[in-house]
Amino acid sequence: MKLLNRISRLPCALLVAFTCAAALCADDNSVPVKVSGVVTFDSQNDDYFFIRRDGDSRSYRVACNPQTAKPSGLKPGMRVDVEGWERKNSTTPRYVYCHATVTGIAAEPPKPKEMTIPEMHFDPSADKSLVNQYGEYILTEGRVTDISRREYNTILSLSSGGMQMQVTVYEGENVALPSGLGVGAVIRVAGPFLFYVAGDDKGNAIASIHTVSTMVHTFREVEIVRRAPWLTVGRLAAMFGAISAVFFICLALARVRRRIAAEAREEERLRIAGKLHDNFMQMLIGAKGHIKAARLLVRGDAAAADNSLREAEEIMKDAQKHLKLALWNLLGE
Repeated sequence: MKLLNRISRLPCALLVAFTCAAALCADDNSVPVKVSGVVTFDSQNDDYFFIRRDGDSRSYRVACNPQTAKPSGLKPGMRVDVEGWERKNSTTPRYVYCHATVTGIAAEPPKPKEMTIPEMHFDPSADKSLVNQYGEYILTEGRVTDISRREYNTILSLSSGGMQMQVTVYEGENVALPSGLGVGAVIRVAGPFLFYVAGDDKGNAIASIHTVSTMVHTFREVEIVRRAPWLTVGRLAAMFGAISAVFFICLALARVRRRIAAEAREEERLRIAGKLHDNFMQMLIGAKGHIKAARLLVRGDAAAADNSLREAEEIMKDAQKHLKLALWNLLGE
């Protein structure tokens, strides 16, 4: 009887275990998958790369864990076999967690698909088509609105049709920007198409996207369609600041020159006044004394009066010479 009870409990236990396993699998929402395809992009700084699957050309992001290390020497055009688990969720990108092996090298890397930035903006709850384009090798074009230099990469913000996109260039901040690449430049770039889905408070993905981006290895993969304009708002502000500084410096120098000129005029005026007082005025005083003496002597001693008048005449002549010299120094004539 006890044996029968144990036997009857065994199917129940198996059923419970199977149900639990199914629930876990359903919650994990991942299925085993085998994919053969061609590498479109290899992230050199992280353990993942992108492939385009043979047959339907679907793109996958292949993530390798420490136990299944990423093959070395990956580059666009290399053919790989992937075996692992694919995440199945309409609101999250297509990932494959797997072990990958290299099977050969294709003759040419796959060509990117042209996409415009407005096409990348979508609502997954209404349109599922763009979800299937995650990781696809795309070619897009836009105007640079911002450049952020970081320690290991540079992020270019693009704008096209009112939409925004980020381009991550895996060259560090010490690498010089190409000539013509700046805010306002129009660039064309090919790389994997990525988007990051916003999540709720519990970490579950929801039907909205907060960042659209692509990645390249070096600035050599960024094609400059139109160079950045030389005259930018920043340069206009710098020019205005420089012109304002020069204007105020010139204004200050003009004030200093006027003050120096005024001080020089005052000094010269005082010098001339002192010279006239010391020479011309003393001569006039002397001439006046001789004339006064002549008036007193004219009735009693005509000869002495005549001498006084002659002295006064000589003094007046000397005063005239000194006055002419002073006027010549003052007027320059």
